[in-house]
Amino acid sequence: MEQLEQGLWTWAAPHREWCERPLVRFYALERDAALVPIDPVSPPAQLLAGRELQAALTCPWHGRTSPGLGAPSDDYRAWLRPLLEPPVELFLPTRADPGGRELLERAAS
Repeated sequence: MEQLEQGLWTWAAPHREWCERPLVRFYALERDAALVPIDPVSPPAQLLAGRELQAALTCPWHGRTSPGLGAPSDDYRAWLRPLLEPPVELFLPTRADPGGRELLERAAS
């Protein structure tokens, strides 16, 4: 587990259905008193301890371990909309390590 910036965490965990890339990167945001893991698989226990959880899913099949975490399944689109307003400063891919705008530009080319 690594803190990328204040309130932004990442970890890698095995993906039970992917053989070609055994480890996948995951992220979580601190939002007020809650922790919001995004498409979570196996969040580290020390990250979860004593926090309210609000998992964000980018697609329905990413539910994975969210129900086991006791996370809600509300409409996260409304919660995610404000994140689109600022310019991109940090790119958080799930199949590679996080990086800056140059990583996003490379991935998009």
